[in-house]
Amino acid sequence: MSINAGKTRVKGLDVDGFIAIGDQFKFTFAGNLLDPESRGVTIPAELLPYQTGSVIGFDFVAKHTYSLGGEFNTEIGNFGKFTANLDLYHSGPASFTDMTFPSYTVVNGRIGLNNVGGMPIDLSIYGTNIFNKTYIAQGAFNGPNAGVESSIFGAPAQYGATVRYRF
Repeated sequence: MSINAGKTRVKGLDVDGFIAIGDQFKFTFAGNLLDPESRGVTIPAELLPYQTGSVIGFDFVAKHTYSLGGEFNTEIGNFGKFTANLDLYHSGPASFTDMTFPSYTVVNGRIGLNNVGGMPIDLSIYGTNIFNKTYIAQGAFNGPNAGVESSIFGAPAQYGATVRYRF
């Protein structure tokens, strides 16, 4: 069941960019600030028992998020190009029905060797959610008055290797 959000206003600011220092170093940044506001909604009488308030919230909306990243690249003679990347993502608290998911921060990284031996082959190892942060990625909608609140958690730490051949 869905109810139209009614009258709303969303204000915000998004910023992203990077700073490169030569060909070897790059630092990236991004962030946003949001101010969503519900100004009221008309709810049909038959749906009133399922709605807990006079406004409909903005589910899955964090009022602030940011990311920071770094990249290093350098040629290693005839062996190829060494690359290293590390990035951090932070999300502020986010609401879902009548719950609030706590803020979280995850870190991902990758180390690789591209153009191995002058061939179109890239090798890398990577990790996502390196510090194995437990966080709620989204809620499972069942209605605020159903008596059950549930959440779906984000992926745990994952590590792996990739081999890529470019045609």
